[in-house]
Amino acid sequence: MPFLAPAIAAISTFLAPIITFATSTFVGRLLVSVAASALMQALAPKPKKQGSGISTSVTQAGGLNPASFILGKYATAGTHICPPMSFGSGSGSPLAYLTYVIDLGDIPGQTLDRVIINDQYVTLGTPTEALYGFGLPVTTGAAWVKYYDGTQTVADPYLLAQYGSYPNRPWTSDMIGRGMCYAIVTFSHNPEIWQGFPRVRFEMGGIPLYDIRKDSTAGGAGTHRWATPSTWQQTENPMVMIYNIMRGISLQDGSVWGGRVSAADLVAASWMAAMNECDVASPAVGGGTEAQFRAGFEVTLDQQPADVIAELLKACSGQIVEVGGRWKVRAGGPGLPVYFFTDADIVISQPQDLQPFPGLEASFNGIHASYPEPASLWESKDAPPRYNATYEAEDQGRRRVADLSLPAVPYPAQVQRLMVAYIKEERRFRRHGLTLPPDAAILEPLDAASWTSTMNGYAAKVFE
Repeated sequence: MPFLAPAIAAISTFLAPIITFATSTFVGRLLVSVAASALMQALAPKPKKQGSGISTSVTQAGGLNPASFILGKYATAGTHICPPMSFGSGSGSPLAYLTYVIDLGDIPGQTLDRVIINDQYVTLGTPTEALYGFGLPVTTGAAWVKYYDGTQTVADPYLLAQYGSYPNRPWTSDMIGRGMCYAIVTFSHNPEIWQGFPRVRFEMGGIPLYDIRKDSTAGGAGTHRWATPSTWQQTENPMVMIYNIMRGISLQDGSVWGGRVSAADLVAASWMAAMNECDVASPAVGGGTEAQFRAGFEVTLDQQPADVIAELLKACSGQIVEVGGRWKVRAGGPGLPVYFFTDADIVISQPQDLQPFPGLEASFNGIHASYPEPASLWESKDAPPRYNATYEAEDQGRRRVADLSLPAVPYPAQVQRLMVAYIKEERRFRRHGLTLPPDAAILEPLDAASWTSTMNGYAAKVFE
C-alpha cells in the first residue's frame, strides 16, 4: 500500500481537493472554519517547548526533577539517585573506584539496549566476565555497568557491600528502588582514560504496553489483557502508545498519567486499523523493510498527555477525533470511501462554500525537519530538506519553507517519508462546505466520501 498523506487531505493524482460536509448549514460552515491542514497542525506551538533531541542529554542531579519513562526506543541520560560515590585505593589514588547510581525510568519493564560513555557507544561484556558484583564490563576497560528493570525486590548487594557504611549517605537494605529502572556504573581510576567525571547516556527499550489487537477478549487475537500488565509487550507502534495514554498509564504510587478513557469509548475497529497502518512494511535504508510508522519518546510527568499525544500523532501522520463521546483515530492518509454522491445529491437550497486555495502567506512549498539521530548519539539533526520547483513556480517563484520538529521520530527514512507526505498534503488546497441529504448522516469525522461532479470535473474523487 503506498504512503498516503495525512489529516484532511483528499486522495488524487492531481492537486486533490478537501471536503468538509455536514447535514446542516451551521455544522458545515463550522467545519470549514476549523479545517486546518495536517502540516499547520503539526507546526502549532505547544505549551511546553520540546526540542527534537533527547530530553535529558545530561545526567541530572537529584531534587525536584519529574519522574519519567520511555516509550518505544529512546535515549536518556537519566537522573542521579545520589551524588557520585567512591571507594577503595590503588593506581596511585586513595579512591580507586567511582560509582554512579542513575534513575532511567520510573515504570518497570524498560530494557537497556546500549550505553554511551563520553560521547561514544561502548560494548558490554558477558555476565561471565562480571567482576566483584560491579556488573558487565565495558570491553575497552575501566568501567562496568549493572542494570535493574524495576522488578527488583532487594537492594543491590554491591552497593550494600561497598557503601553500606559510607560516612555521608550509607546504602541501606531498604534502598531497593521498587518499580524504578536504574543503572549502576562503576569507573576505575585511570587518568589515561577518564579526565574529570565521565558522561553517560543510555539507549533504552520502552515500557511494555497493551495492544488491543493482541487481546482475544477484545476482538483481537492473543494473550494481552488490560488488567494484567505482565501480558503486555514493548512496542514502537505510535498508535499503541496513544491508546495506552488515552486509557491511562498507571504509576507506582497508584496514580494514573493519561486520559482514563474507558475501552468502550475507544472505537476498537478504528484503533486496530490505525495500529495496523503503522505496521505496514515500507522500504528501509540498505534494503529490506521496516514498519511504516514507529515512534520513541521520553515522557516526563510534568508534560501534558495531550502534548505527548500530539508528538506521537506527528510520527504517524495521525488524527484523533471525538464523535459522540467516543474516540476515533487514523494513521496515514484517508481510507476507502464509505459514502458516494453526485451533484444531484447536494441540497441546493442551502449555501455552498468553496475555498479553492489559501493565501500565499498561509501555505508552504518546502519543508525542513529536525529529529533525534541515534547515529549522532541522539542529538538533534537536520534532515535533508525537501524543495519542489513546481510548487515554487505555482507560488510566484517564492520559497515558503515549514520548519518541522519531530522529537518522537528517531528514524531517518521515516522522517523523509513524513516530510514528503506533509508537503504533498499541504498542496491539496480545495475545501468544500455543502449540505448533503439525510442518508449522509452515517458520515463521521475522518470518514472518506466519493464525489462525482460534472460542475467541478470530479470523477469519483475521494474526499475526507
